[in-house]
Amino acid sequence: MCFSADASFLAAAVTGVAGAVALSRTTRRAEWMLAAMPLFFAGQQAIEGMLWQALTSGADASSWTQLFLLLALVFWPVYAPLSAYLIEPDAKRRQWMALPLACGAIVAGYFLWSLNAAPQIASIGSGHIVYSGDPDMPGIFRLMYPVAVCGAAAVSTHRAIRLLALILIAGSLVAYAAYWHAFASVWCFFAAAASVVIVFQFEYARRMRKAESL
Repeated sequence: MCFSADASFLAAAVTGVAGAVALSRTTRRAEWMLAAMPLFFAGQQAIEGMLWQALTSGADASSWTQLFLLLALVFWPVYAPLSAYLIEPDAKRRQWMALPLACGAIVAGYFLWSLNAAPQIASIGSGHIVYSGDPDMPGIFRLMYPVAVCGAAAVSTHRAIRLLALILIAGSLVAYAAYWHAFASVWCFFAAAASVVIVFQFEYARRMRKAESL
């Protein structure tokens, strides 16, 4: 989390519970990836909490830094659009979702290469964790990253998933405008908070199935 170790661990606890609840509401295998999203956010925020502690204590933070950035910059651009794609019932919308998924694969490949070529260094600045490569991200990838992460959800037939996309887009805009020097950290704050919406998606779906069975 971008503000403190305590905030990171609190977010990890909240999103972890949200993920457990969402998974308990799933009935189809195709729903598992989306339902598990809050659990991955929980793990990511716990990792950044450990990174906060390492940085403030002067310990070696390189492993936590690389692990956090692998999740933020390599994992999510592929996982997010794929999870929305798998749960989408409309064939035409799935075709539209192929574009964000392709963007995600390209973005993930670039950042995987970038992290391997020049391992990042994390530091604390202005109340946020700043990663050494954030300001140097090429403009095309600044555009492709939110398209990959938010695009598929934005065209979903599921109302809660579209709401999730809107929250993530708003978070991206705030992170771009106000906190670009700490984008990877700040954006994930909004993403972790938005993942709770997933619980409502699966709870709504569960109630609809129950009503139809009566």
